[in-house]
Amino acid sequence: MRGPSLNNIEMFQKLCGTESLRNVIFVTTHWDVARNSLNQFEARDRQQEYKTDYLGVMISKGARVEEHDNTTDSACKIIRQLINQNTTTLRIQKELVDDNMPLEKTEAGEAVQGQLQQLRAELQREKEEFAEKLNKEHDRKVKKILADEERKRNEQEKKAKEEMEKLKADRELDMQRIRTDHYLRELELKREAKESSDLTKSLSTPSPATRTAPPVDYGALGTAVSALLFSLLHYFSRVHLEPFIYI
Repeated sequence: MRGPSLNNIEMFQKLCGTESLRNVIFVTTHWDVARNSLNQFEARDRQQEYKTDYLGVMISKGARVEEHDNTTDSACKIIRQLINQNTTTLRIQKELVDDNMPLEKTEAGEAVQGQLQQLRAELQREKEEFAEKLNKEHDRKVKKILADEERKRNEQEKKAKEEMEKLKADRELDMQRIRTDHYLRELELKREAKESSDLTKSLSTPSPATRTAPPVDYGALGTAVSALLFSLLHYFSRVHLEPFIYI
């Protein structure tokens, strides 16, 4: 037996009062089934538990527990016990009529107020737990949003860094290409300058073939040739040869 049932038993006791409990009979049912099944002993133990733990105070004040087996005889037996009892005034009747008390001041009313306060406390606790759960859920969602934003920002920064590195690499390649082209151009200019310098030197220095020959003395040359021919004739006449026969 749990909360609401216990509250109902407490409320019933306060409504009746101590004097009226001798006219109270608590009836347990379905004994026609329990007595003919293997669960009879379990049912007996359960009934005894109720009598001891939940109904003990009212039983000590005169209340009774009877078993109903779903027969007419069983019902009549229970009713006959109540018929022979003297009538009593319920506590709630005495408080409201005789004592002219407002309902909230009666024992039953105070019990209801206590239960309402307990219910309000439970509702407040559940409200706070729900609010805390919502806050945690909200915090979880906010944290997830912040984490997603952080991840996106990191990805953007990484992408921007990669693009910057690529631009720097491309610029370095362009600068290397420009330096190479400049170096090759300097080599070409130096080669052209050297060729131009060599050409200028060759043009400004006369070659042996173009140098001015000294004037020829043709008279001396004729004399030398005549002397050479005379010597040859004299030589060949001595060796008895006629070399000029073919001339």
